[in-house]
Amino acid sequence: MNSSYGRFAIQQAGKGQAIQWGAYPNATYSGTYYTAVVRADGTKIDSKSQNYAPHGSVGADKAKKYSGKILQISGNVTKGKDTARLQHAVQNPVNEPRRGIELGRVIELARADLTRHHMSLEIGLFDLRSRRWLTGGGADPEGFPTDGYVLALGANETLLLASTPADVLTEEIVSLIQDRVIDETGRPWPTVQVDGETPAVLEPRLVDGTLVWMSHGTPVARLGQLAPEA
Repeated sequence: MNSSYGRFAIQQAGKGQAIQWGAYPNATYSGTYYTAVVRADGTKIDSKSQNYAPHGSVGADKAKKYSGKILQISGNVTKGKDTARLQHAVQNPVNEPRRGIELGRVIELARADLTRHHMSLEIGLFDLRSRRWLTGGGADPEGFPTDGYVLALGANETLLLASTPADVLTEEIVSLIQDRVIDETGRPWPTVQVDGETPAVLEPRLVDGTLVWMSHGTPVARLGQLAPEA
């Protein structure tokens, strides 16, 4: 969901399965330090304190325990001496025929960046309405509704709601791919050296209709055009 802060995302492949969440700021609220707490029915189930946009996952055991409860993300983003409060809100489903083609193109661009950095990842996108793979392939996902999409990253399947605005959906796909790469490699990706300091983690953002990798509100490269890694 979009807000004045930026974008909040919560995805779950099915009832009782792991939950992926994220709080992604727009340029105005892009800061230098973030804290976030995830609560289910008022009980803390996850938290982050880091210098890039907070995102993570809640294991299936906790997801099952709090099935049907209200999930909330809250925290703070700090930039210099200023601190802003962030808070989660939600939304709900309609597949637009052309959207699948656009999302498939986004995945191809993400694959190109992975290749430039000598990485590979099994990525598939399944259209729940037409019951077909738009990119990638394999056994049809089961246990999902009849509308929306399923993003398959290896064995991990995530439901993408059809009612989500196109710009939010494209950013969400790249963010989920990014999270999966980080989980598999155990290191941030992609990164860029800023003024000779510690590498900064890039974040996907839609700027004037184009998906770009950004660092603290500054575009670094278009999606699919990351500088090759030596």
